[in-house]
Amino acid sequence: MVSNRTFSACHRFVPPESFCELWIRDTKYVQQPCVALTVYVAMCHKFHVCIEWRRSDYCPFLCSSDSTYQACVAACEPPKTCQDGMLGPLDPEQCQVLGEGCVCSEGTILHRRHSALCIPKDKCACTDSTGVPRALGETWNSSLSGCCQHQCQAPDTIVPVDLDCPDPRPESCPRFGEVALLLPTEDPCCLGTVCGHRLLTHFQEDSCCPSYSCECDPDLCEAEQLPSCRQDQTLIAGRLGDSCCTSYFCMCESFRCPQVQCGLGTALVQVWSPDRCCPYKSCVKAPVCLSRELGVMQPGQTVVELSADGVCHTSHCTDVLDPLTSFYQINTTSVLCDVHCEANQEYEHPRDLAACCGSCRNVSCLFTFPNGTTSLFLPGASWIADCARHHCSSTPLGAVLVRSPISCPQLNETECAKVGGSVVPSLEGCCRTCKEDGRSCKKVTIRMTIRKNDCRSNTPVNLVSCDGRCPSASIYNYNINTYARFCKCCREVGLQRRSVQLFCATNATWVPYTVQEPTDCACQWS
Repeated sequence: MVSNRTFSACHRFVPPESFCELWIRDTKYVQQPCVALTVYVAMCHKFHVCIEWRRSDYCPFLCSSDSTYQACVAACEPPKTCQDGMLGPLDPEQCQVLGEGCVCSEGTILHRRHSALCIPKDKCACTDSTGVPRALGETWNSSLSGCCQHQCQAPDTIVPVDLDCPDPRPESCPRFGEVALLLPTEDPCCLGTVCGHRLLTHFQEDSCCPSYSCECDPDLCEAEQLPSCRQDQTLIAGRLGDSCCTSYFCMCESFRCPQVQCGLGTALVQVWSPDRCCPYKSCVKAPVCLSRELGVMQPGQTVVELSADGVCHTSHCTDVLDPLTSFYQINTTSVLCDVHCEANQEYEHPRDLAACCGSCRNVSCLFTFPNGTTSLFLPGASWIADCARHHCSSTPLGAVLVRSPISCPQLNETECAKVGGSVVPSLEGCCRTCKEDGRSCKKVTIRMTIRKNDCRSNTPVNLVSCDGRCPSASIYNYNINTYARFCKCCREVGLQRRSVQLFCATNATWVPYTVQEPTDCACQWS
């Protein structure tokens, strides 16, 4: 996938072979191709290479309906947000980095730099407790019942809004000893009043005896002065414990804190102070190695690069700080890969990314005959020399020459003479066999190696065949006044199937192969 032409602009900066060898060890990247390609494009962005590779049907980048996807966005040109005035200056080093993401549609900006919500600019005035942006003067319900309402009164200033309820408290109750009690009315957000005794009686289903409780009188609460909250705090009203009196206190709002993004090779440090809701944020140099060519390297990480002239450069990130840069030092060594291969070998680059030089791998078999001549044989070739069988076999490690001695069948010279045969050399003079002349038709055994495509029998197989002499004649027939000619051939009487195991050198497997051999032989008319 990475070798596709879509990513060709980045191949000279991030070679596909090196990338794949590094990430193929993690099953997550193998099982999720989109994740692996996203990592590759992110490494290309480091070299300011822009690649548009996503499609709606291939690794799509999902954006909300109010934003659109952009393949390449400069980090030094961040999108406008409601917090632009609260952020510090950007690091110039970020201008060398690209990214991808969703961009707000025209007429809208990001609510927060870390969120994907695009809103109209007038919604930047306030943000409620659930994180929803609000416009200046907007009023909303701040509770599930809808009885609590708040309003954006000024930028970053939210105040509670009193409901338009009638005053529930009478000036005085008509009877002595009664107090005004608050009770719910038809409007669930407003309370009515009733004059009654302060002591309340309650009955339960499992008891005949009443239980008593005293109603709290809010009129007895002392007036409390509202505290003055800081800009990063919100005024909260509530009741503490069993008291019916309302208390006011200031609460921190974390979403009001400014966001800080650190540049390449730096880390964010936060320091909290008891007199502030927001921490002090600053960017410090991280304990890493930083290289213009290799980017950020972790301590102990090693990167190997092979140049076109055959020189291998190894860069190792140490744990020794450089006092001039405050980053860890990088140790670099160079080695000349001077490897010479034989005529039957070719140079193979190292599979391990941490290794410098490659090695020679056999691609064919080099063989020297007894007369001193040398030949190259491709994998799969077989030949006989010096009374031995030779086979050039292909293995995962390369071509390997396999030698096996020739096994000669037993020869009974006395029996050969009895049938009128003669002893003659066979298999290029390495063995002797009996050659019969004028023998009758019968079954004979032939020792041979069976081959099928790139598969062959591991040892010679004894196969039955028909061989021998059959009668033929040319006799004058007086009835037809000419010669009558006839002849018979040595042929099989019946056939039987026989299974032989063949070894396939390409994938190093054994496969069954079926041959037919005669059950008997006889002279028959052709």
